[in-house]
Amino acid sequence: MIIENLRKKLHDSIQKFGLTSKEAYKISLELDEEIVKYYNNSPMLYYYKQSIEGIKKYIKENGKEPTKKEWNKYAFENNYLSSESLKYIGNINLK
Repeated sequence: MIIENLRKKLHDSIQKFGLTSKEAYKISLELDEEIVKYYNNSPMLYYYKQSIEGIKKYIKENGKEPTKKEWNKYAFENNYLSSESLKYIGNINLK
């Protein structure tokens, strides 16, 4: 709810004072801080990090990077994110 309130406050400030105003800049920084807090506490970040460790483990065990098909099977068996999720969240594109 904090992020939504700040977004509205920023929008109102831009309408009233302009995009480059000190007020808009101050609110923008505050909004950025809240967004970082949100994503740093996100459960998705935990699963992303676990999946990256899973890829490292897979490579160590198999001596190669997994294909999408291989990773998705391994991910399903080990509760990691799918190749599509990794692509979306972290721009990791398995072949």
